[in-house]
Amino acid sequence: MKKYLYEAIGPDGRVTKATVAALSVAEAHAQLTRSGHTGIRIRNDDLLHADLRGSDDPKIAAAMIDSAYSSLALMMVKASLRGWITWLPGLLALIAGLWFALSFLVWTGAALLLLAIVLIFMASLPAAAYQQVLLARANRSFARGLWWLGILRMAKPAGISAMMLDAEQAKLLAGLGRIDEGLALFTGHAGDADLVAYLTQLQAIHDTVGERAKQIDIQRQLLVVSGNSIEARLDLAWSLMRYTRDYDDARRLSAGIEPNACSALYAAGLRVVRALLLQVDGKHDAALAQFESVYAELRRYNSPLIDFTCRELRAYMALSFKASGRIAEAEALWQQEMPHMCAHHCDMLIARYDGI
Repeated sequence: MKKYLYEAIGPDGRVTKATVAALSVAEAHAQLTRSGHTGIRIRNDDLLHADLRGSDDPKIAAAMIDSAYSSLALMMVKASLRGWITWLPGLLALIAGLWFALSFLVWTGAALLLLAIVLIFMASLPAAAYQQVLLARANRSFARGLWWLGILRMAKPAGISAMMLDAEQAKLLAGLGRIDEGLALFTGHAGDADLVAYLTQLQAIHDTVGERAKQIDIQRQLLVVSGNSIEARLDLAWSLMRYTRDYDDARRLSAGIEPNACSALYAAGLRVVRALLLQVDGKHDAALAQFESVYAELRRYNSPLIDFTCRELRAYMALSFKASGRIAEAEALWQQEMPHMCAHHCDMLIARYDGI
């Protein structure tokens, strides 16, 4: 059994953010439907929040879900509200000191408030540092990412495994041209129990430097190791659509997958794969409608990596605009996104755009 984060409208009409135990996303969705929930979104793959750290506390689950959609400042505000008991004594002492003109109460209240701010900051630091690592990698600022990763390691985050930390370091080193050093660090986890997690991160290291053949080969291994899981099928199908012309294999891999069997991000990924298939079939109006719909949904996330995916969707939209003869719209989008596509080694997309 696995715990799944979910967000849904409960039988009482209120939004519920909690966890459910199930064998798969599809079973989790079915359980919630049977219990009267609607508008169900399974959140387990929301980047930082796949690991529930063994907690069944709905408040912790809600906090992890919220932080995937929140800026750093908003995360701090929400953390402050959740930890009101930390700063309330200091605030009351400060107000009383000012009201009764008692300087010792003013200083005591100010000191307690300062301590509360420090405690809240320290509690929020791991998530904030990890977000900065992802932002640095998305922006190709790999040296800055290593600095933030050092901060993250010092914070000793309870919910981020040693494999994940080493994987992030390997990706940053690879981006700096030191992929052999990164692989030497990360392949020490080859004997870890979770082979699916290991291969997932290994293909992402090769993705960082645009080694597409190696990335796709590892994704094919992942398909076998995972027992032909929906997530592995979609990851491979998306890579085939983006980096090769093996469209028939991508079509086969994505066929028969229902959105309700996927978590929220993979459901969006399924729609992107199908939009890309529409695009290569020359059905550009239908593809554009899909791209625009997924783009609007993904913009809700506060993740640097999702931000790049949104840019990539805009680049594919530019391709369909150009193929449809809407040249001005195509060029306006392409000029904004083309530098990002070059930085992330999206060579096939660039070649397809230039070839129209």
